Amino acid sequence: MLEEAAGGEEPGIEKGGGDSIPPRAMGALSDVSLAGRTLLTIMADQEIIFTVEDAPEGGYTARALGYAIFTQGETLEELRQMVRDAVNCHFEKENKPRLIRLHMVKDEVIVA
Repeated sequence: MLEEAAGGEEPGIEKGGGDSIPPRAMGALSDVSLAGRTLLTIMADQEIIFTVEDAPEGGYTARALGYAIFTQGETLEELRQMVRDAVNCHFEKENKPRLIRLHMVKDEVIVA
């Protein structure tokens, strides 16, 4: 159950005893049961995850998990800036995730 906090503060999650989990801790929660209810992946508002792969033609590609965001860059530094720009374009300021996580995916093929 989400409760509205007074004075413009962010909402917490109400537990059975009336305590609440602070919003910053909410980003770390996933599939947690509180007061007999299961909360599924609350971290979506706090963090966005991109998978980063080597592009076949050179450089890197990044694809957001759960969002229609895709970008690419020639270097990792350029890719980081392109990811920031893509997130800023995709989300309104008040809905933008606080963190961007880049998950580097490296495929290696070896002869059996």
